[in-house]
Amino acid sequence: MPAQEHKLRVAYLDEMFIGSDAARPLRILAEYLEPLDAFRREQIKDTIVFFGSARLRENGPLGRYYQEARSLARLITEWSMSLSSATGRFVVCSGGGGGIMEAANLGAYFSNYLTSDLDAALALLAKMPKTEAVAAVMMCLLTMPSCYLQTQS
Repeated sequence: MPAQEHKLRVAYLDEMFIGSDAARPLRILAEYLEPLDAFRREQIKDTIVFFGSARLRENGPLGRYYQEARSLARLITEWSMSLSSATGRFVVCSGGGGGIMEAANLGAYFSNYLTSDLDAALALLAKMPKTEAVAAVMMCLLTMPSCYLQTQS
């Protein structure tokens, strides 16, 4: 092999290796480190984390808990944004799934909006075909953390 073709291969740049079973611990570790790095960049020191059933739906038999999680996340966010110290704020976080976590994300995101705006958005999603609604919610959830963090800066 000519000298110019022989290059030092770095494992973390090798997509085949990173995607392999052997590198699974590295991918899991990255799922912890990336949010910590984002929190450091945004100077977030305190979080309030919502965990709960991903299957719970607002209009289901336990929908009351969905609505309460959404309201609590909204109240926490409004309270946190009223604090005078930018480094003393609390940020609502979740596992990013559906159900209670979705409710917390929506409550925090819509803290700058009227409750009627959130209700109107949810009513619109309910009328969409399931595939379009899922795509819309996923887009909302994917963009929410960055939108929310920007409102906190």
